[in-house]
Amino acid sequence: DVDLIVLSGDVTNTGSVTEGREFEKLFAPLLRKLVIVPGNHDRGTNDYASRVTRQRVWVRQATGLYFICADSTQPLSTATFLAHGCVTQQDIEQITEAARAAPPKDFVGLILHHHLFEARPDSLGEAAADAFKLPFSAPLDGGRELLAPCLYARTLPWRCRCRSRK
Repeated sequence: DVDLIVLSGDVTNTGSVTEGREFEKLFAPLLRKLVIVPGNHDRGTNDYASRVTRQRVWVRQATGLYFICADSTQPLSTATFLAHGCVTQQDIEQITEAARAAPPKDFVGLILHHHLFEARPDSLGEAAADAFKLPFSAPLDGGRELLAPCLYARTLPWRCRCRSRK
């Protein structure tokens, strides 16, 4: 039996409520077990992401598991292919608090949509995006710092530099 299923965003293509309802219908038997963290595609036209969560940071737990979920999207990204994530200082403080509150023996996971580190391109399109330095191809500012509470005994103070890329 599965305790939780984690989806780190882009459950829709354009953020429309219609696409969201299709997703919900398709995954209806699993909805109670789903942990959905929105992606930039979920923020499109009708902002389906706001149906998924109204919080920037929250926690989901199951036996021995402690997931810190962080919404790394920027509100209502109409050009989803140009969207870049952002995690604010307030988000980081909430992530740190959540990490410190985790039960000592639980596995702690940080779940968000946008990548924290440079990634090797998986396709020619991604290679071109990297070459032209398109906003969505860059990792989140402060990505390495986001892992600190989960990797280092959950007690280190840390900061993030976040700038909006439009």
